Amino acid sequence: MSSHTPGKWKAHHIPASPYITERWEIHWSKDGECVAEIIHSEADAVLMAESKNLLEALESAVEWFKKLDDWSGVGDPDLDQMQAAIAKAKGKS
Repeated sequence: MSSHTPGKWKAHHIPASPYITERWEIHWSKDGECVAEIIHSEADAVLMAESKNLLEALESAVEWFKKLDDWSGVGDPDLDQMQAAIAKAKGKS
């Protein structure tokens, strides 16, 4: 998988009209270019918009764990789960 779409992602509400139902889009640029569209709930849209930030935070947490003096790196299910989630988000699993 290639790198993710750049920029800060933002949830953008599109109100209902006679032609469309209410929906949400994820925009990644000031020009309103979309990463995803037709998301049916605000909660899902906000979560998707923050996914890049969540991935970066998780990567930082894993690096912090690895720097701990007493971390053996073996058999820690929480760390294994974090690393698996990162790999999946990057298309590596």
